[in-house]
Parts: sequence; C-alpha cells; structure tokens
Amino acid sequence: MAIKQILQLSLQSLYKNKVRALQATVVLVIGLTAVFTVVYMAQGLLNQIKMQVANYNSGAIWVNVFERADTYSRDNLTDDDWRQLAQDNPDLIDAVSPMIYVFDFIDGCTYNGKLYNSSDYNINGVNEDFAKINKALRIEQGRFLQSMDIEREQKVCVVGSAVAEKIMGGNALGQTVKIAGENFSVVGVLQEIAFDSENWNSVLLIPASTAQRIAGADWRPETFGGVGAYYSSYFVNIVSPEKLAEARQAILNMLHEHLRDTDAANVTSLDWQGRQMSQGLSLMFAPFVLFVFIILMVGGVAVMNTMVAFVKERTKEIGIRKAFGATSKDIERQFLWESVCLSLVGSFAAVVLALPVSYAVCSILHLPVDVAGIPLLPLMATLLVAVLVGMVFGTYPAKQAAKMEPVAAINAD
Repeated sequence: MAIKQILQLSLQSLYKNKVRALQATVVLVIGLTAVFTVVYMAQGLLNQIKMQVANYNSGAIWVNVFERADTYSRDNLTDDDWRQLAQDNPDLIDAVSPMIYVFDFIDGCTYNGKLYNSSDYNINGVNEDFAKINKALRIEQGRFLQSMDIEREQKVCVVGSAVAEKIMGGNALGQTVKIAGENFSVVGVLQEIAFDSENWNSVLLIPASTAQRIAGADWRPETFGGVGAYYSSYFVNIVSPEKLAEARQAILNMLHEHLRDTDAANVTSLDWQGRQMSQGLSLMFAPFVLFVFIILMVGGVAVMNTMVAFVKERTKEIGIRKAFGATSKDIERQFLWESVCLSLVGSFAAVVLALPVSYAVCSILHLPVDVAGIPLLPLMATLLVAVLVGMVFGTYPAKQAAKMEPVAAINAD
C-alpha cells in the first residue's frame, strides 16, 4: 500500500475519533505550550540583555563601590578624582559619569499637583558625559545636561519620551516638575526608544551634583552577606575595546589609592557582564530540557493507550482488510502512521497555541521578542521528536494489530 494512501486512511481514522484523539493530545498541547512560552521568555530576556549592552559604547565599564556592613564606611571619591583619572589617561578613557539613583530616596515627582510614583518613573543623577557613554539617549527637543549644570547644581532635567507624553501631555520642554520639593525646569526631551530594555523612556535625568544633595550624606543602605548595597556607581567610557584591560587596571589603581581597606569595589566590562548574564540565564532554563522529556514521555504513553484502544475497537475492520488482501505490514504501517499523526497534531497545536500566549506573556513583561527572535530550531526539533515519540509508542499497538488473524478478527465480539 502506498504511503499516501496509508496517510489518508490514518487521518480519516483520527477524524472519525476526534474526541479520543483530542484526549490523547491534551497533555502534549498543554505541556509543550508551557515549554514554548518559557523558551520565548528566555529568548526575550536574552534579547533584553543584548540590547542593554548594545546601548553603551563597546568596552564601557561599570564601577560599583560597596560599603562594608561592619564599618559603613563611605568612599572618598569625588567627581574631581574621576576627571583627573580621565585627564591622566586620555589614551584609555574619554568619558566618566556617576549614576545616582534618586528614586531610592524620594516618593516620585510631582507635576501640576499630582504625584507620579518613583516605581513607574526613574529619577537618576548623571553628568554631561553620560550621553556619550549611552548611545540610546538622543535628544529630540532642547538639550542634554551640560557641565555648568553639574558645577552649579542647577535644578534642570532631561525627560524621557514617556514622561513627556504621559505626564506633560507632549509639551514638556520648558515645563516645571517638582522633585524632592524643589522645582526643576525641563531643558531637554529624549527620543523614544523602540525596545526600551532599561526604561529610559520613563526617566528624569538631573545633574549628578543636585542628585547627590537630594540623596544626602547620611543614607545607609541595607546590607547583605557582610557587604552593603552599592551607593556609588560610575560609568566609564573606553577609547577602544582593545584598551579595556589597561583602562580597567588604571581604574583599579585609582580605587586602591582612594578607598579604605574595608571598602569593596566591582569593576566590570558591560560586554563581559552581558555574556555572564546570558550564560546564567541559559543555565537557569536548562532544567526545562528534562521537563520537555517528561512531557513527551507522558504524552507518548497517552498516545500508546489511545492506539491500543483504537486497535481493540477496530478488530473487525482489521480482519476484513486482511481478508481482502491487506498484508500485516500494511496494517502495521497504518497504525504506526496514525500514532505519528496523533503526536504531530498535538505538537503542531501546541506550536500554534504557544505563539499568541508567548507574545502576550512577553508583552506583559515588556520583553523584546519579535519574529526574527523566535528560536525556530527548538520548534523544529520538538516536531521531529514528536514524530519519534509517535513511532516509538505506536510500535506496540501497531504490531498487535498486524498479528491478528483474519478469521479470528472478523469473528471477534
């Protein structure tokens, strides 16, 4: 019997037994949909990490200075120290900016008497160099922060596109927003970032010196593992990626000169940090490979039980077909193909269901997953495995059907 004819008979048989076939595939559909959704989420997180790193110039370094829980010592670093580092190493470093997270100290910002929560809108203190370090920040209206803003502790800010639209109705430039009880004038509006992996669309950037004054000198962070949460964070832009090792060593030398022995510092290349986060994410999702295996095995058992029931219900049909010339091989092939089709239908339904579910979940979590980012290899591999599962778990019922004697099968009750 030709394969095409066997396939047609298999699909007709499954169509006649739709309810039982649906029951057999429900485990595969639900389980694989969950797995595919997790795979898409992982892909979205990886895309987010890559985009975060891509926002910065290649070779940029992130420096965090921690305080020890036993001393609560503060670093002795000043902006002048960082400027001096850049001046002493012009062939290595061309920009340095602190990052002061003001939203840790205040409830939010106020515009026209309404308070906007700091969990939705970030307020960060930076200097004029930060726009050189972070390529994602482009001015649409007005200007970015300037050196005189930092030197004079000016009450000015640059706002993201979401702040300009949602808070100020699209007319942000020149408006006044209140931060920590002080009026700040909006001098610049940032262009909208399509995939805003770091929430820059919802940021208010103010001069680092002003942010430091708002944060105050008496703040003490909560501690963990003997080391406090970092209170000093700096971004350093490297002249070229080839100079990364030398620049990192220059930063370490400066830190050793200014920090106490009880302080701790972390000097990390953003590229390296992105790779480490990607590797960690891959390891975190590795157990799902075992989960997929278990789902396929459980689904395979369900397929086998369904096929065994099909064989029993169609005993007379098998006897009649053999009486009219069908060989044992033809019978075995038909039931084996039915098993494969059953597995494929379940897997294909899972893929179709997973697409909208995955996109909905990733949209809610603001994860950047697009068509180009969909991992097609796992999908194709799963469909191939589904065929193998159908063949493996369909072999037993297919052989049982092939062994039937025509006369006994026709006379069976």
